[in-house]
Amino acid sequence: MATSYQQLALSAARQIISQVEGVKVQGVITNTSTGFTLPNLDTWLVQELGLEGVQAHFSLDNTGCGGLIPCLDMARSLIHSDRLSTVLVVTVDCCTPHFNPTSPSDPTTTNMDAMEPILPNILFGDGAGAVLVSGKRSPGAWEIGVPWGVILGRSTRDNIRLGVTQQGYHLRLAKKLVLDLAELLPQVWGNVILDQVMGSRDVGAITWLVHPGGKKILEVFKGLVPPLTDVDLRLSEEVMRTKGNLVSPTLVFVLELMMKEQKDQEQKEQEQKEQAQKEQKKVTEKRTGDIACMVGPGPGTQLKIVKLTKVTAPLTARSNKV
Repeated sequence: MATSYQQLALSAARQIISQVEGVKVQGVITNTSTGFTLPNLDTWLVQELGLEGVQAHFSLDNTGCGGLIPCLDMARSLIHSDRLSTVLVVTVDCCTPHFNPTSPSDPTTTNMDAMEPILPNILFGDGAGAVLVSGKRSPGAWEIGVPWGVILGRSTRDNIRLGVTQQGYHLRLAKKLVLDLAELLPQVWGNVILDQVMGSRDVGAITWLVHPGGKKILEVFKGLVPPLTDVDLRLSEEVMRTKGNLVSPTLVFVLELMMKEQKDQEQKEQEQKEQAQKEQKKVTEKRTGDIACMVGPGPGTQLKIVKLTKVTAPLTARSNKV
């Protein structure tokens, strides 16, 4: 009998596969921080989807909200090694089964705010998302860069925690997470995220795919120097408004929204160009949003960052695109 998180993952996988005619999946990578079964989710999905010819399958679990990024990195590496041509990535989280209020006999409640075990069930929802990563390089695709990981400090270790207690699984979210992020993020914002990962401090030229962990988390990014604006964070805020915080699948929905926005923009520009040709007017083509930065937090506390670059022309060299 399939669990709720398995069914969510299966539905997301079937949906993305159905959108690409004739796709042959050769690898499967799954991620969850809240679903625990044997066999692992990757094995179960290969069987349920009836995938033949799968050469590699892995579960990369317990990486929290930024879980999509290490999955994309592994898919990129597998494709770069010429082992595989298409990898299915599925992220899924179900926080509802882990609702577990504290009790006096729970040893993890020492010096814990009474709200900390309740906060995850207020903030987190259940969901799944899926991405197909391919080695084919075509205009409009997004090439995956080499991710970076930043651990924000030992004092933040217990801000996000899921452990086993006498009452079962205990999911904890500390209220000081936002305060720690506000203090530590500026230390890596300019010299690491902008300079080393993105190679630019022109934040307005970058499409930002920030995990919308909550309104206060996004406000931290707005307070940086240079800051991210409401326009920069429009995708994150829209996903937060319509989907909420689904832990690891949330970045899939932010990525999906970016691709839809890009497609709508390109279609509009093409229509404007055709209309201008009819009226014999000269149109100056404006190309924007060719680089994107995906940022996702995780337990520890940590940040995972990856640069995505829009493919503008086909090349013979193998790439890794979503």
